[in-house]
Amino acid sequence: MGLGDEYVPHLGHWAYQEGAPNDEWFLAFAQTQSYGRLALWYLRHPQWAYQILASDLHGPAAHIRMPILSNYRKEDGFPPGAQAHSHQFWSSFRSRMIRLYPWHLPVWFSIYLSAFGAVMWFRRGTPDARFAVVAFAVGVMALVEFAIPSLADGAETDRHLFLFHALTDASILLALTAAIAAAPFKSSRGTAPAAAARSQPC
Repeated sequence: MGLGDEYVPHLGHWAYQEGAPNDEWFLAFAQTQSYGRLALWYLRHPQWAYQILASDLHGPAAHIRMPILSNYRKEDGFPPGAQAHSHQFWSSFRSRMIRLYPWHLPVWFSIYLSAFGAVMWFRRGTPDARFAVVAFAVGVMALVEFAIPSLADGAETDRHLFLFHALTDASILLALTAAIAAAPFKSSRGTAPAAAARSQPC
């Protein structure tokens, strides 16, 4: 991005830390740099974009319940950062899966988008295709919601990944819905009389 050596002392810091540059410095910086220039830099240096995305996948992505954010009120008397443990199974399970197998997320979305993309293409004009359009859009939104905090935010990436996790949960529910709808379930109560009727001589 053409930044000089004078920016090196600020690496690894953010605006609210002690000793951070003042508002005038940030205004001057914003006049010379932009998200457009940052995106162009990523396009010219894809290896850096990959490293940042992979680093966040192995780190902040696992913090579905951000450790520094409490879900108790201050007047409840709990220490800072205390979190409730009721109804936490799904979030804890997903966090553990990401910590142990972080690459299951890109694998999941690769399969998810390929499957619904195929339905959109091969079943055009059907209710299945319209459902696939919605499901596909949710998957794309999830990937965008991962990329923006990872590549454009400087701090608290885990907090900014909240929508990514919500959309990931939505993609799982949509995939389950599609799988149940496509399963060849047949009611024995409904098929038995039909089979008996077919077996009767005319």
